[in-house]
Amino acid sequence: MKKILLATIIVLSILAACKKIENPPQDDGFSNGVITGEDLKMCSCCGGFYINIDTARYRFYGIPDSLHFSLQNAVYPIPVKLKWKMKDNPCGKMSDLIVVLQIKKR
Repeated sequence: MKKILLATIIVLSILAACKKIENPPQDDGFSNGVITGEDLKMCSCCGGFYINIDTARYRFYGIPDSLHFSLQNAVYPIPVKLKWKMKDNPCGKMSDLIVVLQIKKR
């Protein structure tokens, strides 16, 4: 009986610790974010830039040239407003990748 109770507590603890990554808010479509720097890790599923949106940290690989927003020689952190969506992670792990649709400095 103790083993069943212990197993139940462990499973419930693991489930409670899981966090679902939400899509951006849909009110005006813009989220407040802060670009905090580059992901300099050297692996096949690394790279890009880190951005904090609300209480979560995401990564994105770049900004479309048509948006006229450059990260060349950037000084971090950069407060921004952006429209974004989640991107499937080709590495199969929980995705922290987003696609930037629109962005502007705050």
